[in-house]
Amino acid sequence: MSSTNTPEAQFSIYQIDYERVSEIMPIVRKQGKKGYYEEIKAAIINSTLKILQEKRNAEYKKVKYLGFEGVIFKTIHNPAWQDVVVQILSNNELSENEKDESRKFLLNVNVSYILLYQNGKILYGMTGGYGSKYISKFVNRNFGLYLIPKIIEQDNPVLKQIIQNNLTGNQLSIQRANRQTTNFLVEQDMSSIYRQLNIEVDRKIAQEFGIKFDEDESERKKINIVNKDSLVIRRCFTLSQLIIVLKKIDKLTKAEDNFALNYLVLAKKKNYKNSELLEILKKIFKEKNYGAFVLVGDEFEDYILNASKYIVKDAKGNVFIESTQPIKINDIYDKFETNGIRLSMAFIYEFLKKWTISTEDESGILALPATHIFDAIQGFVEVRDTKDPVYLFNGEWYVFDTQYTTALNNEYGSIFENHLNNFGIISNKFSLLHKAATETEYNKILESQKNILVAHTVLMNNVEIADAIFWDDSTVYLMHNKGKFDGEGVRDVINQILTSAEYMQKILQGISKDEWLKKYYKGIVAKRPIIVHKISAEEFTYVMTNKNICYIAGYLSGFRKKTTATYAKYLTIEAEKRLSAKGYGFISMNVTR
Repeated sequence: MSSTNTPEAQFSIYQIDYERVSEIMPIVRKQGKKGYYEEIKAAIINSTLKILQEKRNAEYKKVKYLGFEGVIFKTIHNPAWQDVVVQILSNNELSENEKDESRKFLLNVNVSYILLYQNGKILYGMTGGYGSKYISKFVNRNFGLYLIPKIIEQDNPVLKQIIQNNLTGNQLSIQRANRQTTNFLVEQDMSSIYRQLNIEVDRKIAQEFGIKFDEDESERKKINIVNKDSLVIRRCFTLSQLIIVLKKIDKLTKAEDNFALNYLVLAKKKNYKNSELLEILKKIFKEKNYGAFVLVGDEFEDYILNASKYIVKDAKGNVFIESTQPIKINDIYDKFETNGIRLSMAFIYEFLKKWTISTEDESGILALPATHIFDAIQGFVEVRDTKDPVYLFNGEWYVFDTQYTTALNNEYGSIFENHLNNFGIISNKFSLLHKAATETEYNKILESQKNILVAHTVLMNNVEIADAIFWDDSTVYLMHNKGKFDGEGVRDVINQILTSAEYMQKILQGISKDEWLKKYYKGIVAKRPIIVHKISAEEFTYVMTNKNICYIAGYLSGFRKKTTATYAKYLTIEAEKRLSAKGYGFISMNVTR
């Protein structure tokens, strides 16, 4: 903190992603060529000016000073509650003649800025006010987050606040704050992706950012840093001090990581280009090989459970499909064929990037706001000669961090051994091993067994509770079957299991559970009348409400300890954790001889 009279401010610091800029704006020069960085800066500034020129009464000034270039601008906004307050002001009993001035009085005026600073090959963007909204599409995602492993050790007690996303099930942000700082050994959940971390660092770490302390500041003084797409150091700097900080940050970005934040890291950190991955995705969808993708991937539970209307709109906002049932990718492709739509690469790009999916609940309220198809699919592509899997979640590409392959394999190996032991007991008790080539064939075999109820294709509120149900003295087993233990197969069966678990937990904790269970029983009997001879409705209700629940993922092939199916291993670990948190058991097994 400066003791001089030089102006100071707190800055949000971003790193510009050149590839993102070139995807949005026409960039003629190649990276490394003369004039390239100037063209990038001009493109960002011109993009901002174009938006401002379309706004009513917006004003701006382009600036250049001390190596910084950018724009300072003023925008005017009408508050949503303006009409109500105008009514009050226009009829104010305490003042006269305010009718004409009331709307002008209520205008919100905001001053914002964007400053760009080039340091070698890296371009930084600083923002204030609404500036971040104008450059967010150009920035390096998670820039602030990925600095953390470079500046602290895993056991440093620095964490004050955490916001993270789960990658399976209902995509909700989980936020928690700590009274006392903790470390990553305590807080780290390798199966989630951090979105924001607030850390509190000591003088030694702060000085690595070029921060200087005044003589009267305590030796124990801490500096708060907010790490997300941006880096926000909760301390004011002069412009000259900011330049020093930017140069220090540039050195820190080149440092080795002391640990990994997650199993998954952004693909671009491992030199995969978003543009190349998008081209691969477009080709896959053009050739109708979209089996590795599911619509609304990591929003799966919310998509199934909390919607009564599903709407797909085209690039012009016209409704293409509207349904009371969850829309799948193949539903959209069936209509492409019906409508005679040619699947060119240009059309596929438009479909992925400009078409939207949204859902409404039974009250007509948006459950899922209009989301571009690209941002609403989950799946993976295989790239390069080595067939490396790259995963698409929530509009971002991720790869597994190879330095944590051992940790992933160890965690999966432990789960495999535990599942194998439990499988042996259950398989012998219920005779679950059979010769079958398909899931349908396997379920047919189970139908003939006295102590197993096959509930395959019986849906409750669009949810398949289980393919098969059986029980012993203490536990009821809800079995879901899939062909192969690979990325696509495990993703599908785990999504089914987690959706069923979420739904069952709500039902069994509700006051109408007995009524619901009778309805579910009737649905099973309607599909397979023989079940009335196996169990009565009353017995079924007792079994489902008085025993522990254990989910089973049954595979016709491929479930083994030594497997190269990294995504499948990851999802198995995630399912184990999430089902355990609900108090449910989980077993994976091969069900064919």
